[in-house]
Amino acid sequence: MSPEQIQGEDVDHRSDIWSVGVVLYEMLTGEPPFSGDYESAVHYAILNEEPKLYHEIEAGYSSHLRNTVTKMIDKDKDKRYQDCSEIKYDLEKCLEVKRENKKPFSKKLYLLAGIITTIILLMVSFLLFSPKNYEEESLKSLAVLPFINERNDPETDYLGMSLADEIIDGLSYLQNIVIRPSSSVRIYKGKLTDPISAGQDLNADFILSGYHLKDGNVIRLNIELVDVPNNRILWRDQIEEQFDNAFRMIDDISEEVITGLKIELSPDEYARMRADIPKNSVAYDYYLRSLSCDLTAQGNSAAIELLKKSVSIDSSYAPAFSELGLRMSSLEQNLLMGRDYQKMVEKYYLKALDLNNNLLTALHDLSSEYTELGKYDEAMKLIMKAYKINPNDATVNFRLSYLYRYVGMLKESEKHVQRALELDPTNTRLRSIGHTYKYLGKYQKSLDAYNLDTLTAWADANRGDIYLKMNNVKMAKKCFEKVFEQESETFPAYLAQGMLSFIQEKNKKGLQITHKWEKKDPYDSEMIYRIAANYSLLGDTAGCVRVLEKSINGGFFCYDFMLNDPFLDPVRNDPKFQELLIVAKEKHEAFKKKYFPEKR
Repeated sequence: MSPEQIQGEDVDHRSDIWSVGVVLYEMLTGEPPFSGDYESAVHYAILNEEPKLYHEIEAGYSSHLRNTVTKMIDKDKDKRYQDCSEIKYDLEKCLEVKRENKKPFSKKLYLLAGIITTIILLMVSFLLFSPKNYEEESLKSLAVLPFINERNDPETDYLGMSLADEIIDGLSYLQNIVIRPSSSVRIYKGKLTDPISAGQDLNADFILSGYHLKDGNVIRLNIELVDVPNNRILWRDQIEEQFDNAFRMIDDISEEVITGLKIELSPDEYARMRADIPKNSVAYDYYLRSLSCDLTAQGNSAAIELLKKSVSIDSSYAPAFSELGLRMSSLEQNLLMGRDYQKMVEKYYLKALDLNNNLLTALHDLSSEYTELGKYDEAMKLIMKAYKINPNDATVNFRLSYLYRYVGMLKESEKHVQRALELDPTNTRLRSIGHTYKYLGKYQKSLDAYNLDTLTAWADANRGDIYLKMNNVKMAKKCFEKVFEQESETFPAYLAQGMLSFIQEKNKKGLQITHKWEKKDPYDSEMIYRIAANYSLLGDTAGCVRVLEKSINGGFFCYDFMLNDPFLDPVRNDPKFQELLIVAKEKHEAFKKKYFPEKR
């Protein structure tokens, strides 16, 4: 990536010239000119360091060739070659220098000249015939709908959602197509749905749908792949398999989708898709049943019991441990189960990664657990690995933005927020990207993000929070009151009750509720910050600074937001609060220095 791309400047064909220069440098030296353990380290090297192996180019070829490569990867695009013809001219001059010096013209240099000519021709073709647009290429998207049971059999209904979920997880490793997550298609569970209508609602280019039937130990799927924009069926097929080998059926379907959509599959992608094979059919059945459980507190509890049975029978199947971590985490965050519960969540994710260190769900979900705990080195390591596996996965981009917002890298968080929305604009689980927009003061965009979720108390509570920041007390009150219709002893309920008490000028009641919330001892440092904000609004300065210190030390130091959050205005003149702001700034700057040194 050229320096101007990293810095967010406008790019043109000179960025392509840079890229060719990077490739040429590596061809000549065997090493890339810029490297690092993390993406941010590579960015720093590109912006601040010089390649160290120019001498090898001169030793093996000539100083003229070294100068040509140097000019191609000049950090200043105005000092770079401005046209491909200039590069061609200088490369030909390299050959002339060899001839004039009457030195043997090596086969190696002839081969190099041929490769360079090919690269230049390809680049010229790209510049001449592609649109003058250097935005990221728009990817096609696929949604896998829950399959419909051909038989009225409640005992086997779970297979419709669980088989679709398994196909989705396998295809999520593909970088060349965006796969809608199971959370987005779950609303179609058990419903006979027109694939074209579903595709339009999900903003998906392709829909995979069909019917399932389990007869004894045999399972059969009748499936079709539909091209939504063109309203046509690309292919239909019937696949039958022994239930003991259901995972093979899933592999077969995935391969048919890949073939039908003409997707290029790398060896790594293929290996990751097939990395996990269940060893016990009973354990796998428990796992499949868990995938069908709803994402409610009751559904998560049921899924946890099924998953515990699954892993007790087969302790070698990584996805079961990852799903167990996810379900327990979801239950904990809403019901405030406590730190001991969180340790179990971490244990299950780590077990999943011990069995399969490339398991995408475990990588990005555990990174968020570590983010909430302030373990940023661990979180960065995990999420950057997930990002390398599939940078075009909406959840991966969301989890990366999640980390960046906790540490106050709000522009970087917004970048990945926007990418997540581009990749999956209807995914309700992306709702908390509204926090990033809130911290940036972009309240309408924040509301739009929370409006991805129109059903839960969590979304209502956060919409009320935004309306209150916008001084729309009437709408804030309406949102907070709606929370009470759904929940009581949960995070959204505590937030809503405290804020409603503030609106009604019942500060004593609000403080009692906020103190009760604090006593639940949540481990999420961002949630702890929200408790501090409640104390501030309700007039308890001592309570605010006490909890704010805990939040900052726990890992939430979004410094710019703390400077501008109107909910903290009542405590800004407090000396202890001023000291805490300095601590938050120091932690923010330390993170920036380590992972984004070019932005200091």
